[in-house]
Amino acid sequence: MKDCKTLIFFKKVVNNSKFFEMETKMYNLRRCIGYLSILCLTLFGSGSLKAQCTLPSPCPEPDAVVLDPGACSYDYTFAPGDFTLVATEANGCDAQFVRLHLINGADAASFETSAGSNVFTLGPGEHTLTVALDDVAAPNPITAPLTDQCDITLSIMEQNINTIACNNSIQVTLDASCAGVVTADMVLEGDYCYEYYVVELTDEDGNVLTQDDAIGGVEVNAPGTYTAMVESPFGLRCWGEVVVEDKLPLFLDCN
Repeated sequence: MKDCKTLIFFKKVVNNSKFFEMETKMYNLRRCIGYLSILCLTLFGSGSLKAQCTLPSPCPEPDAVVLDPGACSYDYTFAPGDFTLVATEANGCDAQFVRLHLINGADAASFETSAGSNVFTLGPGEHTLTVALDDVAAPNPITAPLTDQCDITLSIMEQNINTIACNNSIQVTLDASCAGVVTADMVLEGDYCYEYYVVELTDEDGNVLTQDDAIGGVEVNAPGTYTAMVESPFGLRCWGEVVVEDKLPLFLDCN
C-alpha cells in the first residue's frame, strides 16, 4: 500500500510537471505574440499597412513668375514645408516626406541645379509639377511606390508675354547640299527666348514641315515660298513668309 501511495504521488508530480512545462511554453508564446503586436503597431500604425498621412487637397499652387528683362530661365525653389500633410492615423506623419517627383512628366532631378538642392531651372511656359509623398521606411523611398501625389502648375512668363511679332518676309539660301534651316529667331521680330519657341513651315502644296529639335529649326531642301508659323510657350502665334532660294551658280561639265 505504501508503495502504491508513493507511485500515485509520483504520477501526480510527473503530471503536474508536464502541465507546468506546457503552461510555461504557452506563456512564452503569448508573450512573443504580444511583442510582435507591439512591433507591428510601432512600424505600421494601428493594425494596418496604410499610409500615415496624405498630401493636402488641393495642393497649394505656386505663384506665377515673370522673368526679368533678357532672362530666359528661372530657378524655382521647391519648399516641402508648404505642403501641410493630413494625418490619417493617430500616430501622425513622422514617417513621410515630400519631394518634387516629375516636371512635365520627366524626372525632376534632371532639372535640379545640384543634387538635393531643391532648386530647379525652368524656362518660360506652363510647367506641370508632380509632388510626391514617400515613405521613409521603404528600403529605397525614391523608387518605392508613392504613398500619395498631386499635380500643380507653375507659370513662367517672359516680359512680352501678351504679343509676339513675325517678320513679313525673310530669305534663306540653300547650301551646296541643297539644304537650309529656318529657326524661330530668323522669323521672329524682336527679342525673345528663342529656344522655347517652335517654328513650322508650309510649302506651296500645303505640305507641313515641322521643327527638328535636334537642329532647333525646320530643314528645307527645295527652293520656293513657304509660310512660316512661330508659336510661343503659351500658345501665341504669328506668321511670316520665307523665300528659299538656290543662289549657287550652275556648274557645266563639257566633257
